[in-house]
Amino acid sequence: MRKAYQKLVSVKRDTANKIVHELLEHERVYMQDENLRGWHKGLFGRTVQHSVLGLVKAKLMSNERVTVLPAKEPTTKYCPCCGRLNKVITLADRVYE
Repeated sequence: MRKAYQKLVSVKRDTANKIVHELLEHERVYMQDENLRGWHKGLFGRTVQHSVLGLVKAKLMSNERVTVLPAKEPTTKYCPCCGRLNKVITLADRVYE
């Protein structure tokens, strides 16, 4: 059982390292400081618990080329063209390209 668990941990670490490497190929990285513990209580609890998001977040936050935005900043509500803040926007509309 321990060997199987260790293999899963190794796979998660490898995946996190690959994601961080891909992101850090850019000159600057901007990320929003999300409360991942809070996600455990919502709709995505088990999915977040078994993901590599925490590892990726920790590795990115320790890098000097990463700018962390406050969690309360309404980044998905800003129009990417004009920068205007949209007050009413559904979760389905919050797709950023």
